[in-house]
Amino acid sequence: MENKKIKINMLAGLVDKVEGQGVGSVYLELVDLLKDKKFNNFEILIDSNKKCDINHFHTIELKNYFKMMDKSKNCNVMYVHFLPETLDGSIKLPWPAFDIFKQYVISFYKQADYLIVVNPIFINSLVNIGIKREKIFYIPNYVSGDKFYKKEKDEIIKIKELPKNDMPYEKFEKYGEKALTESELLAIIIRSGNKKSNSIEISQKILSDKHLKFRDIFYRSIEELMQYEGIGKVKAIQIRAIGEIIKRIEVPLIKKREKITSTEDVGKRFLPKLRYLKEEEMHVIYLDAKNNILNEIKTGKSGITSVDVDIEHITRMAVLSYAARVIVIHNHPSRRYNSEY
Repeated sequence: MENKKIKINMLAGLVDKVEGQGVGSVYLELVDLLKDKKFNNFEILIDSNKKCDINHFHTIELKNYFKMMDKSKNCNVMYVHFLPETLDGSIKLPWPAFDIFKQYVISFYKQADYLIVVNPIFINSLVNIGIKREKIFYIPNYVSGDKFYKKEKDEIIKIKELPKNDMPYEKFEKYGEKALTESELLAIIIRSGNKKSNSIEISQKILSDKHLKFRDIFYRSIEELMQYEGIGKVKAIQIRAIGEIIKRIEVPLIKKREKITSTEDVGKRFLPKLRYLKEEEMHVIYLDAKNNILNEIKTGKSGITSVDVDIEHITRMAVLSYAARVIVIHNHPSRRYNSEY
């Protein structure tokens, strides 16, 4: 008589649909491992509604929450990829909604019969939110080095395959970053090509867009970037990440928001700075919809009788600051005691 197989229902929703995504990669490797012929006592189902011996949850989707509430049919195991406390800064929700979401995650974990953690330091954090220690088990992630990010060899054309004199990395190291062209700098970020083009050729094709300036690349949406040949979702995310880094460097965060409510507030802020200057200057204040100061810059090249203004820079900083309002301040040294604003 054939032994009855243990039915395991792997529930991951859409998590495995994004190439290179960490949780999805771990999930797929685990499914492959359980389907291995060496484990012939398991029957693996994927996102099934059939009755199983074990429901193995990888995501906290609402449909999975309701499935977990039915404890009469099977054993519910939750794979803990993140802690509620690590959600701060990674998910953008209004405060009440964010607090509700964190409580939902805690409730989801508490519903499970057993929790599997990928990091042992998770254990104490889960115990602190009211989960019994005996329900928590530490099992390290299994990831196959042969299959992770698997691509056929003939599909990969890397920078290292270029002639040595044209390698951006070596050129950077030997001559410095200023020696690299914009396409070479972008190629370093892209890293690899495809069957048709290497990374520099892909970069050159992107930069050949007449309507696109170099800095604009880093502020295009994921979907827009993926329209370029050779740019998949992972590369698009890498490029957008660079854009976010640039934004955070150029736009310093102001911990205590100051508010501008009148021209008098502007005067009080700038008259002491500008009143006795011998050269003209231009300053810009960026405000949100409630007139809180988001950012403040000095722009243009100062002169005795004029100031050269970079309108493009002022506009770009408005976009980077997410400004709803802009105040431009300019002084006339000839009017010594009454700078204009």
